[in-house]
Amino acid sequence: MKILMIMYARSVGGAELEFLELAEWLSKTHTVKIIAFGGDAAVKHAGVYGNIPCEVYPFGNSKFQIAKCFATALTRNIGKPADAIITTAFLPNVLSSILSRFNGAGTISLQTVSKTMRFPAIDRMTLRSLDALIAGSNDIRQYLLNHGQRDESIHVVNNWVDLSNRAPSRPVEETRQTLGLADNDLLIGCMGRFHHQKGQEFLIDAYLQLEHTHPNLRLMLVGGGEKEKEFKELAAKAQREVIFPGLVKGKEYNNLFSAIDVYVQPSRFEGLPRTLIDAMYLKKPIVASAVNGNLDAISDNVNGLTVPAEDSEAIARAISELMLNPSLASALSERAHNDAVEQFGMELQMKKIEKIIDTIIA
Repeated sequence: MKILMIMYARSVGGAELEFLELAEWLSKTHTVKIIAFGGDAAVKHAGVYGNIPCEVYPFGNSKFQIAKCFATALTRNIGKPADAIITTAFLPNVLSSILSRFNGAGTISLQTVSKTMRFPAIDRMTLRSLDALIAGSNDIRQYLLNHGQRDESIHVVNNWVDLSNRAPSRPVEETRQTLGLADNDLLIGCMGRFHHQKGQEFLIDAYLQLEHTHPNLRLMLVGGGEKEKEFKELAAKAQREVIFPGLVKGKEYNNLFSAIDVYVQPSRFEGLPRTLIDAMYLKKPIVASAVNGNLDAISDNVNGLTVPAEDSEAIARAISELMLNPSLASALSERAHNDAVEQFGMELQMKKIEKIIDTIIA
């Protein structure tokens, strides 16, 4: 089977890396080609160059550049044979809709967040023209229904994690020593893009509230992005330095995650963040904002603690509760691990997607 996969690859995030994991999985048994709009940062980060053919169309914010790249990609690929086209993001969806009219390919779009697009009317019309929409959570499914999509075209396939690839490459004590942590320090961690969506500023504020009563507390924010300067300026108010390791991948990502004592997901809105699934699998006590996709994974006082979004005081209280009640933290993290294994393993979700592909091209 020939599969064309089209994505926006300028930035590195969970949605982009998940899409590329799907590409690598499908390439084991099918012929796969990738079209990457905006740049190739995600493609490089995922290490798929050399394994899968990739056309890259870099552009900035210029409407002329975007239109030129879109037209070039359309011209190069129109009429070329493909059995299925899989996309994520607005521009790839539009290209898929057009290409499929010429090559008859079945079309699938991965929907990873419940968020209104920049051009909502065009986005709704484009999505309705596709054969299948894969919602990464039940919340995303409901969002799609509320915005006029056909119930029969929507399939819920949970976001996933490659659970076989989460072991650290060095002892956790060595990683903690590298981070400058004392033996009795308790490390609060958050992984993700430094973006308005992710809400790390509320975690930083919670840390500032807690450090006066919990002197052994430390905070680590792993990632990078447009709000990095803002977050570092806010974190500079802390008595003990906030750790910013930057953007990491592979074994170093696993090593840093292994060093975390409590994981916090303070997002304003979410699809179903892979970092949250990682924290569940790695048995980290979790505090998560009670927003859409987070609630598909975390139930309050069942496998984590949930707090209102944009509420740093609630985050601080939840962290303190986990610190002061280790038996609760242990019970929640054990249940979270079991839930991750049963619901969010990569192989399980990949097989679901393969069945959807088979259905639309039958």
